[in-house]
Amino acid sequence: MELELAHDKMSQQQETSRTLEEKQRELHLQEKEHRSAQVRAQRELEALQSLSQSLANENKGLREERADLEERIGELTEMLNIRENRVKRAAELINEFLERYRLTSGRLKQQIGRQAEDCEEFDRLIQKLRQMVNIVSNNPESPTIITNRDGSLITNLRPSTTASSSTNSPSLLSTSKTTKQRNLNKNIGGGIKTNININRRTKTD
Repeated sequence: MELELAHDKMSQQQETSRTLEEKQRELHLQEKEHRSAQVRAQRELEALQSLSQSLANENKGLREERADLEERIGELTEMLNIRENRVKRAAELINEFLERYRLTSGRLKQQIGRQAEDCEEFDRLIQKLRQMVNIVSNNPESPTIITNRDGSLITNLRPSTTASSSTNSPSLLSTSKTTKQRNLNKNIGGGIKTNININRRTKTD
C-alpha cells in the first residue's frame, strides 16, 4: 500500500513538474516575444524620433526660407513702387512737354503766317515801287505818287498850268523830275521803314 501511495504521489509530482516546465517554456516564449516586440517598438520609436528631428529641421529651413522670401518680396514691392512713381513722373513730364510743344508750335505757326503775310505785303510794296520808278523814269509828265505809312497810295495831280509850263521849259522839267525822284526815294525809304517796323512788331508778338 505504501508503495502504491508513494508511486501515485511521485506520479503526481512528475505531472506537476511537467506542467510547471510547460508553463515555464510558455513564459519564456512569451518573454522572448515581448522582448522582440519591445525591440521593434524601440526601433520604430527611434525611427519616428529621427523623422521628427528631420521634419523639425526641414520646418526650420522652410521658416527661414519663408522669412527670406517675405523680405525679398518687400524689397521688390518697394522697388516696384519706386519705378511706378518714376514712370508716373515721366508721363507727367512728357505731357507737360507735349503741351509746351503744342503751344510753341501754335505760336510759331501764327508768327510764320504773319511773317508770310508781311513778306507778301512787302513784295507787293516793292512791285508798286518798281512800277512807280519805271513810270517816273519813262514818263516825266506822270503824276506824283506818295505812299502813306500804312502802304496806301496817294496820287497828287499837277495843275494844267504847271504841266504846260514844264513842257515849254526844259529847266522846269528837269527840276520837276528831280523833285519827283526825291519824293519817290523818300516814299521808298518810308515804305521800307514801315515794313521793318511791321516785322519788328511781329517778332515782338
